[in-house]
Amino acid sequence: MRPSQPSARKIRVLIVDDSLFMRAAIAKTLAAGPFEVVGQARNGREAVDQVVALGPDVVTMDFNMPEMNGAEAVRAIMQRRPTPVLMFSAHTRQGARETFEALAAGAVDFVTKPAGEVSADLSKIAVELTRKLTIAAA
Repeated sequence: MRPSQPSARKIRVLIVDDSLFMRAAIAKTLAAGPFEVVGQARNGREAVDQVVALGPDVVTMDFNMPEMNGAEAVRAIMQRRPTPVLMFSAHTRQGARETFEALAAGAVDFVTKPAGEVSADLSKIAVELTRKLTIAAA
């Protein structure tokens, strides 16, 4: 009998969203993949502090949040501890503007939030989310 191979290191993810429901849905989606959720933040300020303290491999970031929006948080993260950030974007014109702003600030990519955030059904984007987080963390 061969000794078991050590498991591959999980990708450490910080989830940032002002919605507790969305944070829980994202965490549940990531639990099925090669990820370890190392922290969650409710706003951009908490995100910056947690990136510095926890050193995640990658961050998922909402744009519209109190205290500090996603683009402002990305800028601060890039100054304090550059870390790949994957933005969650609404599929609207305003969402497109916000996404471009976040990408200009240093975000590496984005995932479009499913319509009707109330359901938080991320199964529709789970494959895309997993692929983009894995690439961003590489």
